[in-house]
Amino acid sequence: MKQVSRRSQVFIIFISVFVMKINYTKIKYKQIYESNFLSAYVRRTTRVTYS
Repeated sequence: MKQVSRRSQVFIIFISVFVMKINYTKIKYKQIYESNFLSAYVRRTTRVTYS
């Protein structure tokens, strides 16, 4: 019983670290994507409205 609970604890820690890593990379890529996409989008819309 003790060994199983310890293994499940390690498993839970591993999963939480894995999820945190996924979320971190997702947020990083999302920020990069949004900054590039929004700057290009704003540039295009302003060019269209002012031309």
